Amino acid sequence: MIELARFQRPVIGEDLDLLRYQLGLSVFTLSLAPVPKLSLALLARHLMMDNSLVEIEHPAAADVFTSISSVRSGVTEKKLSLMFGREEGAASRWLEGGSSTPTMQRLFFCFMQKMNRASTETEKLAAIGGWEHLVTLEGQHRGISSIFDSSSWTQLDQPANRPILGEDLLTLRDMLGITDVNDACWLFGLRIGAWGALTSQNPKMPVPDAALAILLRVLNDDLSLSPLKKPESPLDLFNEVKSFQSDLDKKKFAEIFGNEASSGYKWVQAGSRPGPAVRRLMLIFRKQLERAKKTGPSSVGHLLLDWENVLRQEKLSISAYLESHPDLKLR
Repeated sequence: MIELARFQRPVIGEDLDLLRYQLGLSVFTLSLAPVPKLSLALLARHLMMDNSLVEIEHPAAADVFTSISSVRSGVTEKKLSLMFGREEGAASRWLEGGSSTPTMQRLFFCFMQKMNRASTETEKLAAIGGWEHLVTLEGQHRGISSIFDSSSWTQLDQPANRPILGEDLLTLRDMLGITDVNDACWLFGLRIGAWGALTSQNPKMPVPDAALAILLRVLNDDLSLSPLKKPESPLDLFNEVKSFQSDLDKKKFAEIFGNEASSGYKWVQAGSRPGPAVRRLMLIFRKQLERAKKTGPSSVGHLLLDWENVLRQEKLSISAYLESHPDLKLR
């Protein structure tokens, strides 16, 4: 059961900045005020209470480098930089602990997914070779005949074949079943302004960032590498939980995900799509539900009680926090 003493204060804006990669959502404005959207606060709360629920863990550049050098000798920092769409000296900064962009984080994630799926050295070498093929292809489409003999992604000549264009972001978004622009921006590591510039203002122009172009090629080659999980069907989730807990109704179903009772009807009866935070919450709930099912029907009931307690305590902590900080307001 939930330890209620953990709720010493509500989830505030600063917490979301620390969890933004795990949340799989856009970057948020820092604030000391409680998070106004309850579903988002609950998402952060569940992740803070149980790190094993984190669905998206981005590997460090050092892990990527180790995974390559463990099966292939002679891999240089220069080659590592070029493999991920950056200039010659980028890898040395990454390996010294320098920060990488959100797009690079997604690329590292996709690469490690491929490596982790390979069970033998031969399969790992094949995964690296496949990655290098896509990178070489992107270089050729940018007029660079052999990117790994170069030191820069600067386009030399007009590419002979079709490069990745801004409109390809929209195509890949649709292929992945992404309907929310915030989800798309997070996946591709873009701010909303950059998304608009690429997809609306210059849809027929080549994507200027080589790392982003490689990310699109990698995902187009294997959609299953996407760090964004397929959304849970609210109807399927509701029916499955109700099969264990017959007194579950749509009102309670909506409330444990931080929404008003009417949302339960919209999700289950009308087929409405929940917002991004609720979709992440449902994925987390699904993970806990699968654990609970292994220990018996009563565990599913305890899981529902746990989520109801989290909801109740988050509301109480918000009220107490606002009373003790009269200068803060929910916006």
